[in-house]
Amino acid sequence: IKENLKMFAVVSPSRGTGRTTVLSNLGVALAQKGSRVLLIDADFRNACLHRLFRLENSNGLSLFLLGKPFEESVQETSVAGLYVLTTGPLPPDPAKFLRNPGFEKSIGFFLAQADFVIFDFPPLEKNPEIAPLASLLHAVFLQVGIGSTRESELMIAYDNLNRANCNILGM
Repeated sequence: IKENLKMFAVVSPSRGTGRTTVLSNLGVALAQKGSRVLLIDADFRNACLHRLFRLENSNGLSLFLLGKPFEESVQETSVAGLYVLTTGPLPPDPAKFLRNPGFEKSIGFFLAQADFVIFDFPPLEKNPEIAPLASLLHAVFLQVGIGSTRESELMIAYDNLNRANCNILGM
């Protein structure tokens, strides 16, 4: 990964593409190479990272954005150097919650905590507000599922990311 690509997201047009698995494996690989990696689960309606890494989800991103200290919100995994900020409790309106100015302000803070920060955003199909958030990151990888992602879904997702001026690195 290029030196200036420290904060990115793996996004998908729809559910079932393996997005969370891909970003988790990427996080593990980077941590095993000696980097400090922070995975952030921002898919409030379908939180998966806590289950994948067998972590609690009682604290996390939602409470951090409401003022809980980062140290009390983030969790260490069994992989040295790999940390996860789970979603935490489900906010009343997850889409609106992510558009909160506090989220935008926190992005720089997250980068100061690790060598790499990888976001797990909800699928773009029903969450078009994710594209402007993803544009705040260094890059976006658009994950598609062979046989499960329709071409029309892919084109809509790509167009949304492109209109938001996201740095799309691959599909």
